[in-house]
Amino acid sequence: MRKTLSLILSIVMIVSMLSVGVFAAEGTAINSAEDFKNMAPDGIYYLAADITIAETYEADFTGTLDGNGKTVTISVPMFKQMNGTVKNLTIAGKIDIVAGETVNTAAVACQAKMARFENITNKADITVRANDDSKTGSLVGRVNGSGSDSAPSYFIGCTNEGTIDSNGFVGGIVGCCYGLDSTFENCVNKGAITSQSAVDQACAGGIAGYNGSGAIKVKNCYNAAAITAAHRAGGIIGDARKSATIEFCTNDGNITLSNTAKSAKEDACAGGIVGASYDT
Repeated sequence: MRKTLSLILSIVMIVSMLSVGVFAAEGTAINSAEDFKNMAPDGIYYLAADITIAETYEADFTGTLDGNGKTVTISVPMFKQMNGTVKNLTIAGKIDIVAGETVNTAAVACQAKMARFENITNKADITVRANDDSKTGSLVGRVNGSGSDSAPSYFIGCTNEGTIDSNGFVGGIVGCCYGLDSTFENCVNKGAITSQSAVDQACAGGIAGYNGSGAIKVKNCYNAAAITAAHRAGGIIGDARKSATIEFCTNDGNITLSNTAKSAKEDACAGGIVGASYDT
């Protein structure tokens, strides 16, 4: 009787484990770059295999993409505009951009609004040579939303391991954030973050380079890498222009200001957590 009961319990446990594996991800399976390209903007999808993407998804995506523990290898940003959810994903590859205009660039999305990013690890290196007003991050270049149109985006449990080297506003997770009350929680930066620009507002931060139109929230975040900028450099935020709530964050990276020949009108600020924080 005891052996029979043990056998039954073992079978139940195995079936339960298999059920979790089969039904953990919801929606339509993505098996290729072609499947990714043909997603409906408001659909629910999950990766059923590792894929390689060489073409950015152009429509505003408001649905959900569950990476399901898979890897996407990129040579371009995955999404042009992310207004939905991306989660459980690893990103590999490399992005190199040379442009004569302002660009917003990142491994996951060029821009985002009212979006959610959860449990994403970026391992892709990103290099941008463009206008000094460009915004570059590992997950999102520019988070939008200001005034009455402002709404938060969320970055939960995300990690950057890639090197981010760009002009303008550069961050380990997000280059520039305009979404009021956008939240960064349990995020980690392990890649060197560099803003090459010499203009006065150029900045770099381990989590966010700059927040421009409303305060953001940063909690339990960590920077372990070197942060370099001409005028604003911070281990967590380079320039918290509209202030920020920062709790239980740690920086172990070296913070460097590269502008050593600034004029009398220029100001340069660096800090282990925040480089600068004031409203103009």
